[in-house]
Amino acid sequence: MADLTEISNFEAGIYQLETTDAVQGGLNGISNLASNQLANRTLFLKNQADAHALAADPHPQYLTPDEALLLSDSPAYRDVLVISMPTTLTPADLNRLIVFNSTVATDVNLPSIALCPIGSVFAFKNMSATSSIELVANGTDVFDGVSLANVITIQPSQTLLIAAGEIVVGGVLATWLIVEKANESPKFSGVVNISTSTTLSAQEANKLIIINDQIGLINLELPLRELLPTGARYYFKNNSPTFNAVVRCDSLGDGVDSFDNVNNSTVITLLPGETFVIAAGEAISNPAIANRKWLVTSGTANFSGGVVGAQAWQNMTATRLENVNYTNSTGRNIFLNLLANRNIIANGELIVIVDGLSIVIAWSSINSNDGPVAGSIIIPNGAVYSASSSNGAIIAWHEFR
Repeated sequence: MADLTEISNFEAGIYQLETTDAVQGGLNGISNLASNQLANRTLFLKNQADAHALAADPHPQYLTPDEALLLSDSPAYRDVLVISMPTTLTPADLNRLIVFNSTVATDVNLPSIALCPIGSVFAFKNMSATSSIELVANGTDVFDGVSLANVITIQPSQTLLIAAGEIVVGGVLATWLIVEKANESPKFSGVVNISTSTTLSAQEANKLIIINDQIGLINLELPLRELLPTGARYYFKNNSPTFNAVVRCDSLGDGVDSFDNVNNSTVITLLPGETFVIAAGEAISNPAIANRKWLVTSGTANFSGGVVGAQAWQNMTATRLENVNYTNSTGRNIFLNLLANRNIIANGELIVIVDGLSIVIAWSSINSNDGPVAGSIIIPNGAVYSASSSNGAIIAWHEFR
């Protein structure tokens, strides 16, 4: 006796022996036909299974389950780049979802912001359960919102989305804006750049709105809350280094549209460098007008949960001295207001030095009327500052911090 001869072939069917079939053995005998067909099919399927198990990418036309999960909960990135070793990104990698999957901590170098359009994004997802990514900015580029650091860490299982900002200090520094940092995928669907006062529409909902004004105050008017579904969001980043942005929600002027968890205010001021998110929500205080309420959901540079408006004026007169350096370590810009006595027999200047730059915020002359002089200035987050009066003494020092 001998084993059947097996040929790797997927047989379309298996022959059914009939009682009328004459007994015929051997290689081509009808008595062995069904067994041969089963043996051929079994060998074919085994070869397919072995090839699948050994292939580095058995289904190249499909995303991996992790990538598919990410894309199902993220903006429509144009594709996915998977990295597992030190990598230098280029502008060609913008607007891609960059997935890290390795057991070894890895450096990822960014291109110069000067080569990236304002508002373009890099999205990172660290799929590793144990290893981190060191994200390194190019040259003097920095990350806004983390004390202008040049390197930040993406921890295991963390998501980070950054957007290209503007050259901000005399052409010296350029900033990557940290627009979302969480343990889930980014949620906004696009980026809108604004440089003039405008009325927003429902089409801008669920997008990052970057304010790039360099001229003066910008006013942004929200659409009526009732025109948007509950949960729709606007993400704001004031990228102006100097000027405020004002967001208003009471287009009908009846006071019903309001920011329900900010004392029912209809106006929120966004200071230079600040970020916040608002959501179309249900009323907290009055369910009868639930469809007319906005909720401020977060307000720090990385959306970690602060509320715009949490800053307050503080009298720092007792703890501040002239010609002494102080550092703004609040994590946000502060507004400084000074009041100084004036000596009527000489000209005088009220001076603030910010990171070594001397700025005159008030001036008085011999011929001016008696009385103190006052001036105000914005102190950027992380800046070192001091104040002095060349004629008279500072008698009041207030900070909005």
